[in-house]
Amino acid sequence: MNVYSTKVELEMTINDLYRIIFWPVDGARQTDWSDDYSNREVLVNFENATLNSQDGTVKNLWGRQYKVIARANGVINNAKRALENGVAESFVERITAEARFHRAAAYYKLLIKFGDVPLVDSDIDVETALTMGRTDKATVLKFAYDDFDAAAAVLPTAHTGQKRATKGAALALKARLALYM
Repeated sequence: MNVYSTKVELEMTINDLYRIIFWPVDGARQTDWSDDYSNREVLVNFENATLNSQDGTVKNLWGRQYKVIARANGVINNAKRALENGVAESFVERITAEARFHRAAAYYKLLIKFGDVPLVDSDIDVETALTMGRTDKATVLKFAYDDFDAAAAVLPTAHTGQKRATKGAALALKARLALYM
């Protein structure tokens, strides 16, 4: 398979990671997981102590963030193929940095909600995924910090007319993750 061999393929993959479903807002459904938020006469799954892995919000958060991780891993591990097709090295480096930003952000979202999570940094098949255990939170945290740092080292400070990852965004999310931890 020669995916990630052209500039268009790399752009399409990265652009997909900016979709709103991959960036859940800690509002409405998720902040109501607190007794400071909801009307005490109406209990949600969190306050009712019935929240579990089958709750739609939990399943969607977990599944969607691992989609981001898988797609980012594809770019990170294969983007150099595009160099053979004449894609500029600076473009490949920026796209790879954006992928590392998105992967780190996905681990950030998983870490603050679940603690220990499986650490995946390569393409894996379903059978392997089903046998993986959780990785210690400290290991995943360091991995996310390293990705944020690597992204910040390459990403520009601003994009003209586009809402894309920047150096400041990478450092800000790293700081926010550190505050949560």
